[in-house]
Amino acid sequence: MNCWHHELEQAHTEDDVARTAREYLALWAPRELEPVTMGWREMRVESGDDVRLLRTWLIASPEAGDPGASLHELAGYFWHAAERIETIRRAPRAM
Repeated sequence: MNCWHHELEQAHTEDDVARTAREYLALWAPRELEPVTMGWREMRVESGDDVRLLRTWLIASPEAGDPGASLHELAGYFWHAAERIETIRRAPRAM
């Protein structure tokens, strides 16, 4: 498991997941993201809902489905991040 996925597993809140996802996304060049942004939509992460939205955009991108494409790695990361958010949301809250 690479360090970015490890960071997701260590996240205890949705904000932690969003922060980590925002930092990971910042490593990607705008040109690499063009198949997803389609030249008009901005990829940004401010909340857990943004993580889930970007996962949807990424899995809808044909390039993300190609295991040889770099977007496949990004889609896998956002899939994991969205799953981590779901886990956090389902967890019982400490009183």
